[in-house]
Amino acid sequence: MLVTAVAGTAGVGKTALAVRWAHRVRDRFPDGQLYVDLHGYGPDRPVAPEDALAGFLRALGVDGGSIPPEPAERAARYRTLLDGRRVLVVLDNAHSAEQVRPLLPGSPTACAVITSRDALAGLVAREGAHRLTLDRLPPADARSLLRQLLGARATAAPAAVDALIERCARLPLALRITAELADRHEALELLDLDGDPYTAVRAVFSWSYQRLDPDVARVFRLFGVLPGHDADAHTLAAMAGTGPRSARHALETLLRAHLVDRIAPGRYQPHDLLRAYAAELAADPGHTAERATALTRLSRYYRAASAAALDAVAPYEKARRPAAPAWDGELPALASPEAARRWLDTERAGLLEATRHGPPELTRFLSDTLWRHLETGGYHDDSVTLHERALVLARESGDRLAEANALRQLSTALNRSGGDLHRAIALLRQALVRYEELGEPELRDASLVNLGNAYASLGDHFEALRQYRLAQEGGAGGWVLHRAALCNSGISLQLLGRYEEAAQAMRTALALCQEHGDRTNEGNILSGLAEVSLQLGEEDRAYEEARRALGLARETGYRLVESHALRVLGQLHERRAEPERALHHHIRAEAIAREVGDPGLIASALNSLAGARAVAGHPRQALREYAESIAVAVGSDHRDLLARAHAGIAEVHAGLGDRDSARAHWRQALTHCEALGLPETDRVRERLAQCGPEPATA
Repeated sequence: MLVTAVAGTAGVGKTALAVRWAHRVRDRFPDGQLYVDLHGYGPDRPVAPEDALAGFLRALGVDGGSIPPEPAERAARYRTLLDGRRVLVVLDNAHSAEQVRPLLPGSPTACAVITSRDALAGLVAREGAHRLTLDRLPPADARSLLRQLLGARATAAPAAVDALIERCARLPLALRITAELADRHEALELLDLDGDPYTAVRAVFSWSYQRLDPDVARVFRLFGVLPGHDADAHTLAAMAGTGPRSARHALETLLRAHLVDRIAPGRYQPHDLLRAYAAELAADPGHTAERATALTRLSRYYRAASAAALDAVAPYEKARRPAAPAWDGELPALASPEAARRWLDTERAGLLEATRHGPPELTRFLSDTLWRHLETGGYHDDSVTLHERALVLARESGDRLAEANALRQLSTALNRSGGDLHRAIALLRQALVRYEELGEPELRDASLVNLGNAYASLGDHFEALRQYRLAQEGGAGGWVLHRAALCNSGISLQLLGRYEEAAQAMRTALALCQEHGDRTNEGNILSGLAEVSLQLGEEDRAYEEARRALGLARETGYRLVESHALRVLGQLHERRAEPERALHHHIRAEAIAREVGDPGLIASALNSLAGARAVAGHPRQALREYAESIAVAVGSDHRDLLARAHAGIAEVHAGLGDRDSARAHWRQALTHCEALGLPETDRVRERLAQCGPEPATA
């Protein structure tokens, strides 16, 4: 592994050098490039190594549900994925050696380039990094740069150019900004620099800032208030109390003045030095009221826009979400699920950062609103962080209802993330106590359904059914809660082999969806019914239900259901001796499961895909996919899926004539099946017996 550390003062051009070099040598790294801005310096906290690793793992194709929770495990998975690959890793704006050390690839075929204001002596000493120190531009190069920027004016006034170069401390960033001001002769007469480069840079910034119209200057100051790193016109318009058109004009003016950069279409971000300067301006006592008003408006905007986005993504849950505050400004176009998801993905970091120091009502609102998007998007770290913050704030304020809600949401995040399911169950039981004390029967019954889901994830479907029954007996949640309990009961009944009961529960739930126009969950239930019909031998009915489920899933953007419906269609094609068509559906189902990031869905899809591989005559690939399913199931404590993966591996080994390996996996499958009371128990016991007795030992 080749490591190069590019060090130098702020504004000297470290990032520009690294990024330009990375573009020039792209063909040397055919397996790709990874980039992260570690925000090591500036008003924001540096990016934690574990968060950067999560981003890299996603970029390398790891779904959200399979990202290990522990930093050391993430680093190990990252290095394993890069082993043997020719990849360039750019770690920009690092704060320290400790921040970047877990992000180094480790493979001799990979290369890492790090930029930092720090000399990173630890990396040079321990990792053998080559350090390249960038000094400020030599006078000749600075003159050349100004000639490029100013043309004939620079040639005509060499003395003025030299004075300007020294006042800019020979920093490229300052020189580029000052070139915009070259027609202002007073720029050459300002400030005794006293040998302090940052004083020089601040002076240059002030020259550019003082030229701005008041409305544009205010937008620049708002970057010093913004919780996230970048923003669009709608966000800054909300903070400024103007319209997006006005904010967009201000941003384009700032862009021409080199005070912000356009980092993506419609999104802007200042250099960290400029961000720090904007924060200094915003913190001035003369702007105290402006700062407070901007943060208040931002909180209201984030709540209004998040609510509108979730109304488009999950309209069937609107009644269960908190009401958004009235908003007098313009919101982005969020009417379609696709546009809403794009906005939520783009703004996710800013929304989460706003909860770090924002008002408690914002954190509580986002905890109760964003959970669905964070869950389906596989952003499990963010989900746990958000709900943990909501829980702390609720306990600090003594708000017991907010505490109960945060407990419930946090437990759901832990369940979906494949985290500590036993902790999730404990949190839900605390929430149940709070709801009972507060007289909130509907929220209590919703928690019972969530509790059933947690037990189902553990593979304890008997206890899951008990919780679903208690939720239905409570009767406080109306048709929505009744539908959820029936649907989930049907899934557990099916997994216990009680197919007729499962079909009855699901058909009752389906009728509720059709009566109330809930097309999203209609697709969900049809997908479950298709699997039950298949197990009952009703192939034509199963095919029709799966096709209808797939159409509804794609119509409503319900990716989890799309994956499940494709998996059922794959199983149907297996029954019809169409292995290639079966594989096609299973491969697509597995890919979508990874995109969703639900570990239970991923393990199920991998089990089905591996089974189809074996039938199609690819046993070695089947073994690899079963092994991955085991890793996901163990990491998320899905014991029933673990049992089925071991049974699948045993079948493959038996087909290959490896009776010892088959026997070992049948035995593990039997242990889990017996403990959970799964319907496969008798068949697994029979297959184990067919392997014969254990070989004798000497």
